[in-house]
Amino acid sequence: MIGLLVAILTLMPPSSFIVDANAEAEFPVQQSEAAVRLMLNDIYLLRRTMPGVVAITPAGDGQWVYRTERRMPFSEPVKTDFSLVRSSHHALTYATPEVTAPNWMSLRFETAPVEENRTLLKVRVRVRLERENGADIHVFAPVLGEGFISDRMRDDLQEMLHAFAVSVTKELETSPEVMSVKGGQR
Repeated sequence: MIGLLVAILTLMPPSSFIVDANAEAEFPVQQSEAAVRLMLNDIYLLRRTMPGVVAITPAGDGQWVYRTERRMPFSEPVKTDFSLVRSSHHALTYATPEVTAPNWMSLRFETAPVEENRTLLKVRVRVRLERENGADIHVFAPVLGEGFISDRMRDDLQEMLHAFAVSVTKELETSPEVMSVKGGQR
């Protein structure tokens, strides 16, 4: 049955297939805003604390390749590379500079002091994947449709941010580097 469906899907004419989803989380961290900002400026923090991130490598000129891996039913693990640059105006953002890239992502961090050593961290992530054929995203994507796949990706991003909140809070609250900023030694 699955073989027949795959055969039919591969015979379908390719068309642009776009999956677009976003999620956000907000949580307190028992650290000063300066300490939280310092740690977030280290892109490798994301490798240590963000589920699904398998590598972050420098690509030169202030860019990094941010590689994710996701396991899905009826599919081999899906590896996706995003080119990211860091910008820091009002918020710290890691984003794909080319808005029309087939793998586009924006990861935005906003901080707000709550008390002297307590900071509210707000994280927003948006991911957009564009393929000529939806089967390049998942074998059943052309049948299930862009909306269904986008909704599943949104759910995955929300779960990822929940796990990130737990992991990054633990690292931020126990890191010796952050402790030295908190103690005013830095």
